[in-house]
Amino acid sequence: MHPIPAVRRTGRRLGVLLLALVAVCGLLYGNAAQPAHAESSQRWTIITWHAENLTAGEDEPARRRLGNEYRQMVAQLREAAGHPMDGSGNSSTLLDTPRQRTNRIIEVQVWTETGMHLALYFSRDNLYLLGYTNRGRHWRFSDTDHTLEAEYHNRYPDDHNWLFQSLGYDGNYNTIDPHGDRGRLPYDRITMDVHLSNIANTRDRRTDEVRLPLAYIIGATAEAARFGWMQERVAAVLDHGSDPTDPTHPMHIGAFGLGLQNAWSDLSRLAHYDLGGFPPPTVRIDDRNYTNVNQINYGTPNLPRIAPFLALFKSGR
Repeated sequence: MHPIPAVRRTGRRLGVLLLALVAVCGLLYGNAAQPAHAESSQRWTIITWHAENLTAGEDEPARRRLGNEYRQMVAQLREAAGHPMDGSGNSSTLLDTPRQRTNRIIEVQVWTETGMHLALYFSRDNLYLLGYTNRGRHWRFSDTDHTLEAEYHNRYPDDHNWLFQSLGYDGNYNTIDPHGDRGRLPYDRITMDVHLSNIANTRDRRTDEVRLPLAYIIGATAEAARFGWMQERVAAVLDHGSDPTDPTHPMHIGAFGLGLQNAWSDLSRLAHYDLGGFPPPTVRIDDRNYTNVNQINYGTPNLPRIAPFLALFKSGR
């Protein structure tokens, strides 16, 4: 007897049936390829930021890994909040925040050399930082509503200490950094490690001490997700100690970076008007005039490229 050919024929029939079943399941459950930047249906998204190499000294490979891990974190944050802007041709560099309020949360878990002692919570609707957890304590800005607590409790039902304590101030830049000091702070490894450590060690009655560190880290996370220019400036400093693409080799975001942060709504309106076929308003940033969406997306010899750009959907609509 020669049972092997019979087994092979049976195996081939089973293989065909399995392939057919996989195809059917793909159609039923949507396993087919999804478009880039599709809006997530998850109520709670977790992103990991590997910052273990902040204390790696002058080890160049470690610095490069740090820069790459940082870029990946920001790209995931942008993708979690964004979808292609209407009229952009499904662009991956011109994005909008969600069309409708979702109340969904993005958690960025920050891993350093000593472990994960800090988690940052952002609103998926606009990437505003709502609060954070450090070493088992939960903190929120005073203007953060109950949504963060409710969603946290749903995501982590076994954490019985799920109430968030108010920092005693809101998350507006006029409150946490009224003089724009964040624009002068370097984004080198040592400074970033110090500010992350300060936030991770927030204590009662000393919450005022983390105002500026919070503004600084918002710049490296939410603002970097909104403005690719910010992402690349911070990444370049982490990689090289300064930005080699700028003749002055800066380590900070300066007046241009502050201008971007303060012009998010205006730049969003410019992009929406231009792509919608309406005369766009001029947006002036650090003595530079942006007049159309192509300047945002590609830059010019005199205008830094801002994209990838995550716009505020409701601005200009």
